[in-house]
Amino acid sequence: MRRALTLLALSTVSTLAAEQPLMRDFMGLNVHTVQFKPELYAPVTRVVRNYHPFSWDVGKDTAAPLEFPFAKNRVHWSSLYGGWKKAGYRSHASIMIDDTKPSAWKNLEADAEKYGREFAKHWGPSSAGALLEAAEIGNEPGNYSDEEYRKVFAAMAKGLRSGDAALKISTCAATIGKSGKYAKSVTCFEGLEALWDILNIHVYAEAEPWPTWRRSYPEDPATKFVSTITETLA
Repeated sequence: MRRALTLLALSTVSTLAAEQPLMRDFMGLNVHTVQFKPELYAPVTRVVRNYHPFSWDVGKDTAAPLEFPFAKNRVHWSSLYGGWKKAGYRSHASIMIDDTKPSAWKNLEADAEKYGREFAKHWGPSSAGALLEAAEIGNEPGNYSDEEYRKVFAAMAKGLRSGDAALKISTCAATIGKSGKYAKSVTCFEGLEALWDILNIHVYAEAEPWPTWRRSYPEDPATKFVSTITETLA
């Protein structure tokens, strides 16, 4: 009887353990392309968000033909993202338009839509490699006015949707209230709900702002960590 109960207990624990995700299953990293070493972090993380430079793909001409799977600087995206997938990662791409000035686009809306469509076709879940599960349009595009960013977002999101409807689309860093250097107001996305799946929030457990950036635990009221997330989601 004791042995049977022990086996039952072990079986129950094993079942419960199998049903509970491990911390590594929902922890992620922000990384920059060729600098990331997936084998180093694979034991403790499963999600990776890559800073994918838009300028690497188009060079100085936003209307230039794309050369996927290569970037203009010859980074081979299939090999890069494929290696991460082989290491067990789920990958998201943050398409970094931040260093491309609004005035540098040849035809902002047309070029953004074309890029989004080709990007999704090559890397989305429905593609042959199924290397990316989500794409974020811009990271912290403070160099764009709200009007300029909304145009880029709407056009590129339309392209991503048409390229692969299974690819999740994320906004840039969003915030309530007015837009700032590091986040766009959620009002930028009003009326565009059909074009995004993920509302991106950049928030940190900072008890004090610059110049100390002193950190604390997330539930500390001084950080406004929980309240910022709650209010933004609402």
